[in-house]
Amino acid sequence: MIEIIYVIFGALIFLVPGYLLSLIIYPGREDLDPWERVGTSIGLGALIVVLTVTLLAQPGIRALQFLPFLAVIVLFCVVCVFLIYQRGDLDRLSFLLEFYRRLSSKKEPVGEEPTSEE
Repeated sequence: MIEIIYVIFGALIFLVPGYLLSLIIYPGREDLDPWERVGTSIGLGALIVVLTVTLLAQPGIRALQFLPFLAVIVLFCVVCVFLIYQRGDLDRLSFLLEFYRRLSSKKEPVGEEPTSEE
């Protein structure tokens, strides 16, 4: 079970910062089709992770641990969202809000039929 969590967490670490950076570099919907954006997001995410690890592993810093790494990635994402907001393209992130709403909505228990109120 923990391996599944590692895979999901690793995919998010690579995908989310890269996706946000791709929205900054290629802001238009017509600039990249969805598959190109996913590929670009993975590549840019890998670049961001490698640069973060390289910077945190410097001998003077010696901060290559989980929490500083996660803090730098989260800070990068916050800066990207701020830049996207300043440009007025925050509606491009609306699918993330919709995904969160669906995820946090009331879920039916397993094995029970959904009830309809009419």
